[in-house]
Amino acid sequence: MDIDDEECVGGTRIAAKRTREAILDAAASFFLQEGVSRATLAQIAAQAGVTRGAVYWHFKDKDALLRALIEDARLPHEDLIEPAFTPEGVDDPLLLIEEACRMVLEALSRDERQQRIHAILSLRYEATGEHPDVTARLTAAMADAQARLLQMVRSARDKGQLSPQWSAETAAWSIHCTITGLFHEWLRNDRVFSLTEVGTAAIGGLMSTMRIGDAPHVPSLRSHTPSPTGDKT
Repeated sequence: MDIDDEECVGGTRIAAKRTREAILDAAASFFLQEGVSRATLAQIAAQAGVTRGAVYWHFKDKDALLRALIEDARLPHEDLIEPAFTPEGVDDPLLLIEEACRMVLEALSRDERQQRIHAILSLRYEATGEHPDVTARLTAAMADAQARLLQMVRSARDKGQLSPQWSAETAAWSIHCTITGLFHEWLRNDRVFSLTEVGTAAIGGLMSTMRIGDAPHVPSLRSHTPSPTGDKT
């Protein structure tokens, strides 16, 4: 049954919330199928079974709708190190990071709504400048999460727990890229592998190279600077 936009104006809060959720669900579905840039509010309204007036009552434009979709979504690396954690209060920062990675991957593997939103952002969202607020939010979230991760890795270094083969910066970026890369490939390949099993093995192997006493002999990564033109053979 169609949801009338009159519910938004004169109905109850429950009805308005139901309308809003229907619009968000339709937007997520349409963005995932067609891409963000090709979607229109009229198409989203039709898919949600509401009028365009109902959509505009809740969201002034497509940018506002996209922002609302990702407001409650946390990027994989955002949950690695909670803001409440401080390096001073953690005895084994590398162990904390490894456990956090495992928990994040397990949570993502179970949460279908998060998966859908992340699929939109990683596979169907084109950062063309059309949605500057959304792009700014994603950039800021990544920078904040990376800064907290780097702080924790530096703490491990200062405690004498980080292998001298690794710089804190390279270690932090390697962890970040492993988590986001795993999740991206899992979504892109239609979940053909176990995110938790493969992810736990990948993170465990990576972290073992970072710990003093666990690290195998590998070329030093402390001063590695990628070539601006890419790797050369």
